[in-house]
Amino acid sequence: MSGLIWILALLVALLKPEWLQGATTTQESGTVRENTFEARVVGYLPQKARQQLKRALLLAVQGLGERPDCGELFAALGADGREKLQATIYSGPISSAESELCRRRHAAALTTVRGRRTIICSPTFGELRLGRAAVVLLHEALHHAGLTESPADPGAQSAREIDRMVAVACGF
Repeated sequence: MSGLIWILALLVALLKPEWLQGATTTQESGTVRENTFEARVVGYLPQKARQQLKRALLLAVQGLGERPDCGELFAALGADGREKLQATIYSGPISSAESELCRRRHAAALTTVRGRRTIICSPTFGELRLGRAAVVLLHEALHHAGLTESPADPGAQSAREIDRMVAVACGF
């Protein structure tokens, strides 16, 4: 039953047009407000991870605004980094398979290529240094924009290489 509730919440999140337009809304809705980015969280995410997500998202947006090389990572994929961060839906793992994937990969977050949903792996994400958490969010947003990763794509960069690329380009 909880899976069905999560799917309904996800559908509501995807169908709210003001989220796609960046409209001014209340803080509780978790949407992007004018000149402020807030994480759109669907389902359960522990408070520590949720707070870290909020801080890291603001830092990631700051990096995109202040460092042209940071935005260029997305432009090379035909995307806008701010738009990708704004369109992302964050959640904790919603199944035992997703929780196991977080554990096996020792991951802080997971996103499928071109996927809009980023799984925040808790407690790992909540324990990260703030700059590292911002790198993770930008790394995942690059997957949202279409960037592949090895070993799934043997010709692509590894996760560590993507992290280094983001850290250098975005000043973290």
